[in-house]
Amino acid sequence: MTRPTILLLLSLFSLSLASPIDPQTSANRFYGQIFEKYFAEAYEELFDLLYGKWNSFYPGLFKDDEIVIFKKDFAAFFENEGKLKLSLADEQLDAIGERFEKEMNDRVAKMTEEGRRFVTEQKKDAKRKAMGDFNSEFAEFRKKYDSLSAATRASIEAQLPIFGKLQELQAHVNVVDRVLRHLSKLAGKKYP
Repeated sequence: MTRPTILLLLSLFSLSLASPIDPQTSANRFYGQIFEKYFAEAYEELFDLLYGKWNSFYPGLFKDDEIVIFKKDFAAFFENEGKLKLSLADEQLDAIGERFEKEMNDRVAKMTEEGRRFVTEQKKDAKRKAMGDFNSEFAEFRKKYDSLSAATRASIEAQLPIFGKLQELQAHVNVVDRVLRHLSKLAGKKYP
């Protein structure tokens, strides 16, 4: 081999190592880690994994002290065999819920008018739909989202980063859909 050929091959090899993992592989790994943490009874690590993903989609919606409490309660739920014992009083939970709702409303208010309309419509649709075939529902949603103007999509993604990660979200939808299909088959039921 000539020197330029070797350099080209080494360059391509280093680029392939540096390239990001495709979203489907990443989602498969993520759910594999979830099952691994669950079966190892590493519930705080499981919380960290789940919260890390949530926070990448919706950054900054919870305060650090709330996350510490949620993590403790999450681990306690599994350690107490599914008996939920919250360390927060009802009024504290209500306050967190109200602050969360206000933050989401504030973020939506910062979007373009078309963006606000789209997000509001999606919230209404989500409340009306029963759980079903996630892949076809996501495809329908994605079609609507992609038809929005670039400025509207940018305004939505600036406030709710999950909308900028739809390819990653689609990969997660694929995994969940596959898992539910297989569980339904094992239970002798049709999905959806």
